[in-house]
Amino acid sequence: MGAGSQVFCVRSQAWGEPLWRDADRQRAGAVCSMTVRAALIGLLVLIAVPDIAVAAETVAAAAETARAEAKRWKPDAALIGIVAAPQPDGTLGSGRGAMFTFRSRSTGEGLMVAVGDGKPTVIPMPTDPAAVPLPDRFLDLTEAVAAARKQGVGPVMQATIKAYPTAKGPRTAWELAGGSGTIMIDAESGAATSFDALSGLAEANQRQEAASRTEELPPGTATDFASLRRRADAEAARQNPPFKLYEVEVALASKTLQISGADFHYFRPSAARGAPASGWEDLVVHIAAPKSWMNGRRRIDQPGQFNVTTSDVDDPKPSPAPANILDPDEATRRLNRPPMPMAQSSRPDPDPSRWVTQVQLILIGANYHIGTQQLAPSSPAAGDASLGRDPFFNRTAPRGKWVWWTIVRRPDVPGEELHYIYMDAQSGQATISCMQGRGDKASAIACPSLPDQAMRSPQGSQGGGKK
Repeated sequence: MGAGSQVFCVRSQAWGEPLWRDADRQRAGAVCSMTVRAALIGLLVLIAVPDIAVAAETVAAAAETARAEAKRWKPDAALIGIVAAPQPDGTLGSGRGAMFTFRSRSTGEGLMVAVGDGKPTVIPMPTDPAAVPLPDRFLDLTEAVAAARKQGVGPVMQATIKAYPTAKGPRTAWELAGGSGTIMIDAESGAATSFDALSGLAEANQRQEAASRTEELPPGTATDFASLRRRADAEAARQNPPFKLYEVEVALASKTLQISGADFHYFRPSAARGAPASGWEDLVVHIAAPKSWMNGRRRIDQPGQFNVTTSDVDDPKPSPAPANILDPDEATRRLNRPPMPMAQSSRPDPDPSRWVTQVQLILIGANYHIGTQQLAPSSPAAGDASLGRDPFFNRTAPRGKWVWWTIVRRPDVPGEELHYIYMDAQSGQATISCMQGRGDKASAIACPSLPDQAMRSPQGSQGGGKK
């Protein structure tokens, strides 16, 4: 391979994994940097070979030479990628070669076979464990270069081929880089394609756009929990019957327990995007209740809103919520506690009628990768309070239980006293843990006795009972 040949680091991230995860991008970059170091060693060996006139050969022919070398190394070696510096017509020849990367199916070890001027050079190297093996037959580089030329791309200076896991099985494509740009050519059909099309991202975006919708809820719409859940469940079933409820957030007026809004979260396994990742689809039904108030003698009615969004999320998957969930307003009413403001309130509103209590239904200890609505203050005791899973929560929440939980702040004492309230979502039995202070000065305290104050919802029987 001549001294003018170029080496490019190509994305080694598995396409079955979400593209927006920073950790994955860092891992891909690490694999890529190791690949480049090993590839440069191979190129230096090849550059040391004097350029001599050799017959042009196709990448497909060179691949057979590389496969033979790899089989001598490991009988179960699978070809997972090719990087080539071709001649203008896509063939290999004097000073023009290719690097073939293999991975042992049994040991996971990697090997690069560099073929230049008709001669192979073998170099052990690490490989991406998520890379998908190439098929035995694929479009030769000469045909891919011809297809790119028709699209106005050329001359091709570097070509890369790999297989990408998608919902419909692996797809193989050439990525060709030239002086006039970069193009991807499907290695089966020879058609121009794109990253989004190959990865399934374009299809996922279309599906999410089709699923998303917003509508107004007229004044008078029932806003008790049972009615809201029936509406949300019906929407989830309409989108796709396998959707299962796994999380709920509800906003309640602290004094009356009237529901002002709710987010219902559903999941279903995604169609396999190729080994090793599979993932799941998240559907959120957001409902904002209609509002009415008096402006002097004039009644103002504000319609509510019903909004649906979906997104793809990586494993692990959530667990479906049990069917017999106690309504959150009823569970909160059974506490017989006076109204309190939310913990985020550093200076609670002096009017208790404006206080809002946010309760959340979760399985304590669940570790699916999606943020939960913030319930905790900015930093009650250090840790990840943005997820409501700070150290105090981790110490006091009943692990393995489905609960409605919230954090409230006692407004009638100096300093900051927070009450973590966990209500069993099926029995309604509650446990309360209390903390005083913030940050390094936070400490657990015995929960004080509070005057009983049975709270009644103006919604009457609509608000209570098990579903």
